[in-house]
Amino acid sequence: MNASSADIDQTPMVERTAAFSSPIVVAELFTSEGCSSCPPADALLAELAEREGVIALAFHVDYWNYLGWSDPYSQAAFSERQRAYASVLDGRVYTPELVINGTVGLVGSQRQRVESLIATAMATPAPVEIRLSARLEGDVVIANCTLTDAPEDAVLHLALVERSTHQNPSRGENRGRTLNHTNVVRVFESLPAISGYHTLALPEGLNTSNAGIVAYVQSDEVGSVLGGAISPL
Repeated sequence: MNASSADIDQTPMVERTAAFSSPIVVAELFTSEGCSSCPPADALLAELAEREGVIALAFHVDYWNYLGWSDPYSQAAFSERQRAYASVLDGRVYTPELVINGTVGLVGSQRQRVESLIATAMATPAPVEIRLSARLEGDVVIANCTLTDAPEDAVLHLALVERSTHQNPSRGENRGRTLNHTNVVRVFESLPAISGYHTLALPEGLNTSNAGIVAYVQSDEVGSVLGGAISPL
């Protein structure tokens, strides 16, 4: 759910404000705990998440769940997001797929090509500036996004992420392995790219000390990335 600034109690509170970088790279990894090819891509995403100017996100898809292990982070909406990308990129849906700045999709473990794409993207300033702050109020997160130069038809995405998680699947292709994840998307909402306050409900079981919030703007739902920011809670 979301709300305008008029609907939010704006009593002064401590907020943690994100520094934004320009240029910016948003790396969206479509992955699954049921896929034996995904751990190397998960590991590369963890490295990317440590870099200044790179926002790394792990979207866990649900179409592997029928093979014996149900990924607890998977959502049908994330599989649909990947299919939407496929319709405008190369027409393929697979894991692990890494989408760079909404414009190129590739196998997420192809380090050399990933590095090349990120270097190219980092050479161009982001056209939209985003300032992001967030605070907790009960069972919701209130995000304050200030956007500069966002096109009227652009889309603002808000992602509540779990920064690090670990799983030990008992079935499926990764049975017996320890799987490490970074910036797992737990809640994802898309809104018109307008400055203001927005609320995100906390998912069950989320440790807020291990969470963060990401805001990024795309030219449309799965278009080119125009800017982004990430903030702790």
